[in-house]
Amino acid sequence: MLLPNMTLDTYGLEFDEYKKFFLEEGAHLLYLYYEFEKANDQAQQLYGRSKLCEKTRYDLFSDVVYAANDRARDKQKKENPDMINDRMFEFASPSREEMMEEIKSLHAKVEALADYVGNLTTVIKAGLTDLVETAEGGA
Repeated sequence: MLLPNMTLDTYGLEFDEYKKFFLEEGAHLLYLYYEFEKANDQAQQLYGRSKLCEKTRYDLFSDVVYAANDRARDKQKKENPDMINDRMFEFASPSREEMMEEIKSLHAKVEALADYVGNLTTVIKAGLTDLVETAEGGA
């Protein structure tokens, strides 16, 4: 059975090193699938149901793997958060502290701009008032 949209990305590792990882992970996954199939057979015997079709078994197994991954990640977050941080992808985004500094900087610039516009308005108003008074006084 071919998996849809399967790609091979070695992340720059030499093929032999990648192959070692692949075979180790494959052995674990095949063992788990074997245990999954045994449980499926037991359920069939206990409940008298027909065996699940290949697609249903594949979908169910995939769901179980994802659920187990989520539980493992949640457990590691609680018990060993450094392990999770080591496995997290680095995104090109600023840290919370950097974002807060940028927000404070922008806030200061907006305040300075508001002060500048306020002063400019006062100067323009005073200039226009003087202009009107001069025009009225000279006429």
